[in-house]
Amino acid sequence: MRAWIGVDIGGTNIKIAAVSDDGRVLARGLVETPAGEGPARAFGRIHDAARYLAGRLSIGGVGIGCAGLIDVRRGILHESPNLPAWRNAPLARIARSHFRLPIVVENDATSAAFGESFVRGERGRDLVFITLGTGVGGGIVAGGRVVRGVSGFAGEIGHLTVDPDGPRCRCGSRGCLEAYAGAYGIVRAAREAAVARGWKRAHRLSGRGVTARDVLEAARRGDAVGRAAAREAGEHLGIAVASMLNVLNPSAVVIGGGVAGGYDALKPHVRRMIARYAFADTARAARIEPSRLGNDAAVVGAAMLARLETRPSRKTR
Repeated sequence: MRAWIGVDIGGTNIKIAAVSDDGRVLARGLVETPAGEGPARAFGRIHDAARYLAGRLSIGGVGIGCAGLIDVRRGILHESPNLPAWRNAPLARIARSHFRLPIVVENDATSAAFGESFVRGERGRDLVFITLGTGVGGGIVAGGRVVRGVSGFAGEIGHLTVDPDGPRCRCGSRGCLEAYAGAYGIVRAAREAAVARGWKRAHRLSGRGVTARDVLEAARRGDAVGRAAAREAGEHLGIAVASMLNVLNPSAVVIGGGVAGGYDALKPHVRRMIARYAFADTARAARIEPSRLGNDAAVVGAAMLARLETRPSRKTR
């Protein structure tokens, strides 16, 4: 049976999967990321795991999704916030030394966007994917093709400015979507809301070890601090989504990532901002929906990009 290997490189773990032609995960595995030791050792582990997962499958190629700024044409990771020792790493060359198969290297969120697009068929040909995690990532598919931009860095939706006077983002700018809707932005908003209400010490959401999930769960229960933080995150996410609708007119905006499990606490605020800022026709044309692939989005997308890239007549751009 023909299959493709999909790899999703994170700062702590690397997900690996064998994926069928129709996007089904046939087998999956997980290995540690030796982030401080550079990519060479990591790819040794990836190769060993992939061989085990492949079994008797005929592997056609390997797709690699990695967080950070990727030069897709040369297969180089310029920089990644969670992999500082991997700066300017030639990922494609290292991968080829292990696999001797066609290799595709792509940003992880872009890979996930293509995975979500692939499983939706025609409905997914024009799609925006937003991943809510520690930070906020994104990917864009237009006309069935990945949008990479002239430098290959397109889709950094987390660094769309939603308030130029807003809080400092980890990228160094101010008012990025990530500073509001990333996990650290949601926790910040909860602490500020607790201080504003005079509850800095008394309220549990202002303490150490609080996560974005804790904040959004509190919002679901009606907690005033949690609701204030959810409103701030949801409104700014809604402004960003409205901008994407107006600029790209997609058929779907997909919300994924670890924080997306609490999206129902953000949803009413997102919807309100879409109604305020998006053109009515573009808003009606798009569905705002959760990821269908969950944690498999990037590995499925990377594998399907590898499948597509081995067919010269159907290159993505």
